[in-house]
Amino acid sequence: MDIKIDPKYYTLISLIIVFFAVGLTIGYIISKQAAVEEPPVTPPETPVVDEPVATITATPDGVETTPPPEVEPTAVPTETPPQQPDFTVSTYNPSVDKPTRTIEFKNNRAVPDTLSIRPGNSVLFIITDYTIGSPLTLLLDSSYERNLGTSGAVVVTFNNIGTYNFRAIIPSGDPNIIPRQYATGTITVYSIS
Repeated sequence: MDIKIDPKYYTLISLIIVFFAVGLTIGYIISKQAAVEEPPVTPPETPVVDEPVATITATPDGVETTPPPEVEPTAVPTETPPQQPDFTVSTYNPSVDKPTRTIEFKNNRAVPDTLSIRPGNSVLFIITDYTIGSPLTLLLDSSYERNLGTSGAVVVTFNNIGTYNFRAIIPSGDPNIIPRQYATGTITVYSIS
């Protein structure tokens, strides 16, 4: 059985193959150019400074220079000073630190449990109950946590006016057990005026 194909179909098949190859080549070139082209980089804007220019005038006697015109100074934006954190905490060093007030953790409470101080004053948090068998963790204003161990101490300097709550807890090694609360209290930092 002999199948004969009309010659015009050979031309059509050849054209389809050529168009397919040309389309593939153009698609490949376009994709490579898209991958290579990088977005233009615009340099950061530089401020334009208007500087006065001196005028030079030629005269028969010599050269005369006219001073530059007075230019008003431009206002330089002032930077807002960085705001101090509400409080800073450091490990207690008895030879250097002289705290304003002291809060002792003893007998399952804080002594005293309320204080009023001024901005810039410092408070010493110290464990004086040496019968506790587990370490205490100090939580200050829900934003700071520090393990004090069984006999540790920290100095907290309060910078801003406000009311700060603190807690001392005995954490559990098991994440499913709620930590035991040892002591709570409040420190009020009031205005000087």
